[in-house]
Amino acid sequence: MRLILLSLSLLLVSNLAGAEETKIDSSWVEGSEFEIIASYETKSERDGASGSSQGSNAYLETVIVVEADGILREFDIKRESDEEPQLIDWKFPAQIWDRAGQEPSLANRTELEDRRDTWLAAAKLPREACGKHYFTWNVFKVECDPDEVLAMFGELDLTKAVSQDGALIVYPGASSSANLKQIPDNNGLETFLAEFEVDPNHVRAARAEAAVIVAEILGKPIELADAQAEQANINYSGTITVRFEISRDRNLMRRIVESSLIIVGIEGGTETEYSKQTVERKRAGN
Repeated sequence: MRLILLSLSLLLVSNLAGAEETKIDSSWVEGSEFEIIASYETKSERDGASGSSQGSNAYLETVIVVEADGILREFDIKRESDEEPQLIDWKFPAQIWDRAGQEPSLANRTELEDRRDTWLAAAKLPREACGKHYFTWNVFKVECDPDEVLAMFGELDLTKAVSQDGALIVYPGASSSANLKQIPDNNGLETFLAEFEVDPNHVRAARAEAAVIVAEILGKPIELADAQAEQANINYSGTITVRFEISRDRNLMRRIVESSLIIVGIEGGTETEYSKQTVERKRAGN
């Protein structure tokens, strides 16, 4: 079962600001298919003890319609040939219009809403459960808004990535913006790199919100103000590195984000956390 996971470790937001509009050119061909693989790995260490986790999700992007002012694409979970869709995956497939000068929009919203209602009924979840967090074998959020799929693929859509030497980009969780720097050719891939310092206030705010969610799941609710007060006594520092790798024919695109975090608690103990998030888009079959 695929669940919408909540990271309770680094809590550094993974979407990148400063993206461009989708460019409509001859590289877009109706019927083209691309695989999108989003993977992560984390490591942590404190007082000689260490832990790690990793995982990935795979999606299939299909170009359905190419017009002078826009592109219609379908995004679906990449399944095995004999794998049946699961009700909890009600957001897939999603068809998304990208039109020049407009925000992306869902072309099959009604279909998604029908599948969502079927899932809620089968799971015996009332509409009031939407937006709440639960714990089974992992923490997951009950998502009910079809527009959340737009935000999800906005983060995964590398076709809008800014890939120009000197371009200014912003990464949520960083203390300031940074300029992309083109670095030497990497096995035929154009490669760009940006480096940031972690914004400790962003981490404190995210962890305070996570603490409230965990407390809710455990049945011991706390106020956000109390969680924020506890976070105010913790020091955070670290770096974020964003790397783009793009083939010249744009049939392969990759974004790698590495985050290192040093945490100094109230009693002076030090903990380190590392996260690597990779999104790769490549032509299907390559």
